[in-house]
Amino acid sequence: MLILLVIAAFKADIYYVMVVVGITGMPVIANLIAGKIAFLRQKSFIEAAHALGLPAHTVILKHILWLNCRALLVIQATLGMAEAILVETSLSYLGFGVQEPTPSWGNMVQAGANYFLQGNFGPRPRRRSPSSRPSSDSSCSATGSTTSSKVSAGNDGRTSARHREPAHLFLFTGETRLYPLGGRREPGRDARETLGIVGESGSGKSVTALSAAGLVTAGPGVISGRIDLHSNGAARNLLDGLEKYARVTEQDGRVVAVEKDELGWSKRSEALMAGVRGKEIAMIFQNPRSALNPYSTIGKQLVETIRLHTNLKRESEARERAIHWLERVRIDSPRLRFDNFPFGMSGGMCQRAMIAMALSAEPSLLIADEPTTGLDATIQSRIVDLLAELKAETGITTLLISHDISVIQRLSDRIAVMYGGTVVETGRAAEVLAPEAQGRHPYTAALLASIRARRRYAGRAICRR
Repeated sequence: MLILLVIAAFKADIYYVMVVVGITGMPVIANLIAGKIAFLRQKSFIEAAHALGLPAHTVILKHILWLNCRALLVIQATLGMAEAILVETSLSYLGFGVQEPTPSWGNMVQAGANYFLQGNFGPRPRRRSPSSRPSSDSSCSATGSTTSSKVSAGNDGRTSARHREPAHLFLFTGETRLYPLGGRREPGRDARETLGIVGESGSGKSVTALSAAGLVTAGPGVISGRIDLHSNGAARNLLDGLEKYARVTEQDGRVVAVEKDELGWSKRSEALMAGVRGKEIAMIFQNPRSALNPYSTIGKQLVETIRLHTNLKRESEARERAIHWLERVRIDSPRLRFDNFPFGMSGGMCQRAMIAMALSAEPSLLIADEPTTGLDATIQSRIVDLLAELKAETGITTLLISHDISVIQRLSDRIAVMYGGTVVETGRAAEVLAPEAQGRHPYTAALLASIRARRRYAGRAICRR
């Protein structure tokens, strides 16, 4: 209908027809791309790209549209081209599109239809004289005269028998509170320590990590309190000013509703995290294979991070730096692995590559969100050893999140226990894990009891063997 209105308002021109066909086909493509983007936004490698500090336009244009939506766009463009040809053919055949003498598929189909309707679609018999059959010489003469008469008839402009006729409010049940990463320093507290956060599933550990990296911008919750980052002699609150973009309704001491300005919250959060993500704060995610872009090689992703956050802008220099970090995280044959895709590497090697990517810009704070999840026991032990070695070499401050108390106990200087979105107990690792301590929170006591029960079970299993 829109095409017919445009043709009636302007004229039956091929350019008008194609423009209208293209405009009417755009919503289909836009709907497909929007669905693809909504699907990709939930992927860990997009979240990891934000955590590494990549600009929003780089994530959208390169990691989403170019690397992930390119095939979809090519396929849809091919189908759309065929659909546009079909629409133009139909319009021209019906007389609403391109008219002669401009060539088009519709005019060709109409001409073929006219031939078919007139019965001129087979070989026509040659007319012969009613007289008796002539000799071969007279036949040649007659043929010659007939040919000449046809030519002369054409030159005279007379109509031939084969002449063609002209064609025609968000709701949630509780409040998320975060443990401050900085703030007031305690006497004797080491600035380059490892803080381990332990808790059951759903206690708020990952939300704490994502909030520290400024990655919690949408959703029903409101992140309140302070997250102070001390780096290069300066301190900043990573939640400064966010409270004015949300209004919380409480009832009987519980949050029952939140009115949140998502756009304002997101813009303010991005302004606070400018120059922080990837450069000052780096993050290691739970599933290393999904945290890496499957359509880009390990080396390209490393080089992109290094060129963004360091002074190495040349491709060759960034490549050598990337290979150096791959070797530093104990990846065999780093020059060969540089050109590998994530699906061509094991889970442990992908986690090592993720660690190299996080540390390549030499950040001040490393957030490791359950870095051993999904790995077998041997690989878990190696990853824990690697983190301990890199911690000793670089002296980086680390926020380690895990539900495995043995990993927390091995790597952490201080421990914070979370339960129900709240830090219920914190202190030095030896103090929190001491079995004889009094006045414990019930969850901490249950956690320590589970450790002792596991050790007794392991001891009985060894004795049976």
